[in-house]
Amino acid sequence: LIGGLSFGISSIIKNYKAKVSDIQYQQQNIDITKSVFPENAINLPSNYESLEKTPYINSDSGFSINIPKGWKSQIVENGISFSKDGINIFFVVTKIVLPQEVKNVSAETFMNSVARELSNRLTNISFNKYKISSEYAYNINGIMTVEKESGNINYYYFLNGTNMYLITIGTNNVKDSIPNEIL
Repeated sequence: LIGGLSFGISSIIKNYKAKVSDIQYQQQNIDITKSVFPENAINLPSNYESLEKTPYINSDSGFSINIPKGWKSQIVENGISFSKDGINIFFVVTKIVLPQEVKNVSAETFMNSVARELSNRLTNISFNKYKISSEYAYNINGIMTVEKESGNINYYYFLNGTNMYLITIGTNNVKDSIPNEIL
């Protein structure tokens, strides 16, 4: 599934460049498609007790994150991976630099484009919007099938100018659930 994740993100960015003019057109005219994300954001986290008090800081990528207690970090090819013994999930934070044209559209419009692209790859898909500190996170979750394996997947997108931070949390088996401590 992690390979499928990498393909999915690069495909979205590649397709996004081709859709920038379409998105700008939608923003200038009446957009007949309503946002897939809820109008109001849910404030998070609601339970600080399950998080480490000291955040993990990645100066190179320009982010910090309070990870669940007892989890360990590891540098991986596309970002930072977090894991905990005995839990069969993946938890990866990736920084993606977007084309400059992204500055010309709202975060909501851009994320709707991402949501449309991912809705072709996921089943049982749902969309949420969260406010974490002062930042908005757009959440897309569902079931991803790569080859003959299916797993639960949660994407959390944070946009900051042309930088997109993506937190991906998932399982390699749809029967495994993602612990509430990290959702």
